[in-house]
Amino acid sequence: MLVTHRTATQLTVTFTTSDGLPPVLAFYREGLPREGWDVHEQEPSEGFLALDGRKGRRTCRVELTEDHARTYITFVLSPTSDVRARK
Repeated sequence: MLVTHRTATQLTVTFTTSDGLPPVLAFYREGLPREGWDVHEQEPSEGFLALDGRKGRRTCRVELTEDHARTYITFVLSPTSDVRARK
């Protein structure tokens, strides 16, 4: 399952994987900083984890939930450029 939604202010992508929550979390914990993102992990709650990232003026949020044999990933990304800067 892959669902995308784009507005003027953000891009949201939601998808699932059969990989468990620990390897998916490790992928984002390691991968985002490698790509230049400053990442902060939110306090986990039951069945829900979130990472917030910043890279220049861009922000992202990765939300992870696990249900039975699936991990649900929602990735929210701010625009890649500031619209006001183009005017």
